[in-house]
Order: sequence, then structure tokens, then C-alpha cells
Amino acid sequence: MKFPASIDTHNDTGHPLKWVSIPPNMDSSVDIINETCRKAANSNPSLIYNFCLTSLRSNPKSQTADLRELGVISMELCLKNATYIKSHIGKLLLLDDGLDPRSAKHEFLRDCFELYKDAIIDLNDAIKAFEAKDYVSTYLKMKAAMDASMNCEDRFQMDGLVFPLAKEDSDDFFKLTANAIDITYLSRSLFDYSLSVSDDDLEFIAIFVVQYLTIFVLFIFFLKVVWLSRKN
Repeated sequence: MKFPASIDTHNDTGHPLKWVSIPPNMDSSVDIINETCRKAANSNPSLIYNFCLTSLRSNPKSQTADLRELGVISMELCLKNATYIKSHIGKLLLLDDGLDPRSAKHEFLRDCFELYKDAIIDLNDAIKAFEAKDYVSTYLKMKAAMDASMNCEDRFQMDGLVFPLAKEDSDDFFKLTANAIDITYLSRSLFDYSLSVSDDDLEFIAIFVVQYLTIFVLFIFFLKVVWLSRKN
């Protein structure tokens, strides 16, 4: 699905969340967006390059953003989309209020509401983790949020029920989270990654390196002994 010039969504309070498109001015920030989406699409064949471009450009802050700021923007787009979907599910639950609350449709809608509610919490946590350069937690929280769209839709499909949400809403959320996971991965540096490694991990890596070097030295020594024995 391509984003139009603007998309009106609503948060929990009913106030609109507006996605505003950016005028086509090819400045350095747009070059960063192009390059970021290109690298992300190359590293992940399932990521759609044009969707990545359009979604990032829908946020005016991307005009002056660097790579790390694009990572935050990509997660904020997920957060807005999840907030809209949760609000929409809440409205569907009100419309279906006359249904038996024990019915499968009503039960699955409640499940979806909780899934997206949890996704919003995960997305907020992911943003905080990313800003703290905790990239492992960022990935885990983003992956948990991404699963909300699949788990929600699966509940209806497995029971043979019609999925009540617009297919593009669910698909867009999945694609936005895929964008965010790849962009936040690209934006971390080797130095930043080292800061996210725990002391236990560093100790394990150090032990592994020492053991590997020891085996390597012993192997070279063995080859030398064999070579000398054959020479004699």
C-alpha cells in the first residue's frame, strides 16, 4: 500500500494523528533516507524499498535527521500506527457490543486489542532502549511488537472467521516494524554495540578467544613437530 499525501489516524483520545508528506527536495537528509532504505532493502529482501522511503518521508523530522534519528523516527511511525489500530479495534468492540461476549469474534477482537496494547508498550520500551544504546533489548522489543499483527490475524484465520481489520492496516504495521528493525540495526556502530555487551558476555568472549588461540598455537606446534620428524 502506498501512502497518500496525508493519512489521518486517531489516538486513544480521538485526536487525529496526521502523516504529512515531505516536499520532493533532494537535500542531504533525503539522500540519507534513500541510502538507508537502499541498504535496509539489500540486507532484507522482504523489505519494500519504496514503502521505506514513503513512510520515513511522511514524518517532517526526517528532513533534518541523521541515521540514528531515522531509527527513532521509524519506531515512532510504528507507535502511531499501533495506536491507530488499537483505537480502531476498540471501536469495533463497541460496535459488536450486542454480540455474545463469549463468541469467537468478540473474544478474538479482545485478544487483538490486548496484543496491540502490549505492542505499544513494547514500542515505547524499544525507543528507550535504542536511545540508551541497548540494541539487544531494542531488537527483542521490536520483534515482540511485530508479532502482534501476525498473531492477531492468525486468531481469525485459524477459526475460519473473516478478519475484521483492513488488511492494509495489519500489513502496514508489519512492514513498518520490519523497517524499524533494519534501520535501527544499520544505525548502530561497532563502538555502540560494544557498550551493549554485558560483563558476562565480555568474559565469555575473552575465554573463547583465549581457548581458540591456545588450540591454534598447539596445532601449529603439532605441525612443526610432524614436519621436523619427517625431515629427520
